[in-house]
Amino acid sequence: MRLNGARAICQSLVEEGVSTIFGLPGGAIMPLYDVLPEFTQLRHILVRHEQCAGHMADGYARAAAAIKKPQRLRANYHKNCGVRQFHACYSVGDDKLWGVVRAKKGIDNSLAAIKSCRAARPDGEMIYVILDNLSAHKGKKIKAWCTKNNVELCFTPTYSSWANPIECHFGPLRDFVLNNSDHRNHTVLTKRLHAYLHWRNDHASDPGLRERLRRERARLRSERQRRWGRPAQQPAAAAA
Repeated sequence: MRLNGARAICQSLVEEGVSTIFGLPGGAIMPLYDVLPEFTQLRHILVRHEQCAGHMADGYARAAAAIKKPQRLRANYHKNCGVRQFHACYSVGDDKLWGVVRAKKGIDNSLAAIKSCRAARPDGEMIYVILDNLSAHKGKKIKAWCTKNNVELCFTPTYSSWANPIECHFGPLRDFVLNNSDHRNHTVLTKRLHAYLHWRNDHASDPGLRERLRRERARLRSERQRRWGRPAQQPAAAAA
């Protein structure tokens, strides 16, 4: 079989796992429709307008993705190697993000993260650490060390992690490191994660990164139906 441009397109769609396509015969697209019957794996849906095809394909892809398997993350999807915890820290003043991957989350590891925050500001001045309202962050050992080293812990309210300034930085991290990834194991994933942190801190003003942060902040605010510093909007009273 001679592989012309039309067959190459259909073959590519099949190899990418596409099963349903939307289109409108006519003009320059007719060579594709001539060979389409050869590819029984493709189901064609006739539309009445070119724009309808684009909108229908987009909507179908979004709906179909919701019922199929999620994006595969090999190192964590099947839990073959267990799970890992990323202890992340962010300096608001310096705009620096850092962290370490550990096998579990506990008081000792939380204290190590807080110590790294103190080390980032070694002048002894009071620092304020915003963190989730978890028991692993409230051990006596942590409180004693913070009191001795001029560190004040500021806990977010329960179920309000979105209020922590570090949360928006996890959006770009997911985009650039995790989404659509296929890391062989946690070691490879950890190396990729730290490579991103180095790049991010060296290119904090990158336009693409700043735009992704802006969209992630907007998503977090809209998710909780409120803006920073503004009370939650009350639903309008129903008319009598």
